[in-house]
Amino acid sequence: MKLTTVNGYYNGDEIQIDLPAPEIVKEALLNLDYSQGIIQNQDAAQLLAKQFCLSDKQKKIVQENGVNIWRNRVNGSIQNLAINEKIVRTKDATIITVDALKKTVSDFLRKLGYESEEVSIDEILDDALNVFIEIRTKTKQGAGLKFSIAATPLDAQGT
Repeated sequence: MKLTTVNGYYNGDEIQIDLPAPEIVKEALLNLDYSQGIIQNQDAAQLLAKQFCLSDKQKKIVQENGVNIWRNRVNGSIQNLAINEKIVRTKDATIITVDALKKTVSDFLRKLGYESEEVSIDEILDDALNVFIEIRTKTKQGAGLKFSIAATPLDAQGT
């Protein structure tokens, strides 16, 4: 596994430590089990830490400003994958791969009585308040379907 050396602080002491390289983290994010749907960013960081057998030091090293380096690396990898449309990231810090989203859409259409031949995610727009996803599908019955999903995070009161 490719590692990169980072400088940071652990229990107030300045240290250098190796962490999985960003490209390794991105690959591992794409290979997480999304069969249950979305995964919280923090859960992804924990799952990957376990997968990579990270030590307590590796998981808890922080930058001078107190930002956790491991979680920051995972979040940066998530951001990069979202920009490159490999995953869908919502505002409530959850992620799902584009392939898993396609499978979810296919499963949903099957419940409605449509067998889909293909599902494409045509556009993912992420603005300050919403995530908009445009989905196209062609069913075995010959119907072409296009629909959009607009996801808006709930506020603290759940409204």
